Amino acid sequence: MKLTTENIRSIALGALRVYEENGYTVLRRFTPYQEEVLAGRNFTPRQFCTAGMKLEFICPKGEVFFEYLAQVGANATCHGVDALCDGIEVFHYYNTTNNYKGNVFFTVPYDGCKVTIYLSHISDMRIKNLNVPEGYVPAKRKRKILMLGDSITHGFNAERQYLTYANILGDRLDAEILNQGIGGDKFHAPNIDPELPFAPDIITVAYGTNDWAAEIPELAEKIDDYFAKLRKVYPETPVFAIPPIWRGNTDGLVKNGLTLEDVRDLVREKAEKYGCLTVNSAKLVPPSEKFYMDRFLHPNDMGFILYGVTLADVIKKELEI
Repeated sequence: MKLTTENIRSIALGALRVYEENGYTVLRRFTPYQEEVLAGRNFTPRQFCTAGMKLEFICPKGEVFFEYLAQVGANATCHGVDALCDGIEVFHYYNTTNNYKGNVFFTVPYDGCKVTIYLSHISDMRIKNLNVPEGYVPAKRKRKILMLGDSITHGFNAERQYLTYANILGDRLDAEILNQGIGGDKFHAPNIDPELPFAPDIITVAYGTNDWAAEIPELAEKIDDYFAKLRKVYPETPVFAIPPIWRGNTDGLVKNGLTLEDVRDLVREKAEKYGCLTVNSAKLVPPSEKFYMDRFLHPNDMGFILYGVTLADVIKKELEI
């Protein structure tokens, strides 16, 4: 059964807009207002990455096929796509190329299987000619999580799309995630759109490492402004602030009068001022190069697994999920 863009909209998770352009179905995770703000801050085309987006449905056994176009979405020239059937990997592809056309094909092994297709987090992945077994139905998740952050939230640079910490968190909490992480981003209150058409049950905020590296003046004020606006827009939603995780070769290093630990303290202070909960980020990923793709900043797949599982356990315990 070939799906239309309208059909795809019904099975898409983590997309605010789904529409057709030049024969492909396009998925977007930011509002037009946010895209304009990000473009003004030179984040084009990163806001067009399909980070955190997935197609999820339950169907009889049969074949799934689609074509895709992976367009440049970040400074990393790579893309990937994965498919799981009831949590078991049945398709994996990763390529260090962008601006690339490819296709996905796999077999659903039995009736009533939940299929989850994880689109590329690091590129703008557009799809067409999606065929699924007749009789499919959209899968539903119990809750929604809005995830705000920098390149680590964005997913740089997990090889398997389902092993970003954002996707792991969503899967373990049975939640649809809206991943609004952007590589290189910092605390910037105008990024928050009060008209966001996504009502989260939980919010995570993970900025700070880029703010420190860039030696942002008046950083305390910028962090305060961010949490103040977030709380104004979401006065009752549980917010989990995640200070910067370990960063190699930074012990004792001072930038703009601050160590990285000072930035962690600022995040804790401002988050708690506005009634947000702070995660102990030191427990998320071990301070060792072997858990980092680039050996000092971005977790590899193993680092992301530890990050996602630990964060999920913290949220479950705090909210008694």
